[in-house]
Amino acid sequence: MKMFFKKEVGSRAATMKIEVDYMKIPLFNLLSMIYEIDLYPLWFPFCKSVKQISQPSKARKLAAIELMLPFPLHNRFDCLYGVGINRLKTNGSLIVVVKSIELLDEAKILPIFTNENLEKKNKSLVNMLTYFYGHEIIPISKTEIRMRSIFKVDP
Repeated sequence: MKMFFKKEVGSRAATMKIEVDYMKIPLFNLLSMIYEIDLYPLWFPFCKSVKQISQPSKARKLAAIELMLPFPLHNRFDCLYGVGINRLKTNGSLIVVVKSIELLDEAKILPIFTNENLEKKNKSLVNMLTYFYGHEIIPISKTEIRMRSIFKVDP
């Protein structure tokens, strides 16, 4: 695994890139893990809660996530819109792209949610901004993959 980190000058945003040349995991299991967002608090140590707000299609979800960070950091909140894209026939890969809803075209997402679904329950949470979060998953076989991920967040 290779990891690259870049802190942007004059900004709080940080970008991270991860490349995994080989991972022994069945593709179906990995995709199930990505898809089952309600189980993230069981699998990811800093994830306190995830609430699916809407699922406009099988490959699209809108969710609110709360991250529990160690002291002295405040917990974070973000509302994310994610899309899965099947490019197996054209490029031999699957892509998952996620962004904070604040960065999306309002006309595209207004029919999906209402503001009362997105209100933070705890006012002490810090609003996080996910500029982009993307995974490219390239199956090598039914039980092996390569993966590239990149994300830019303002924590």
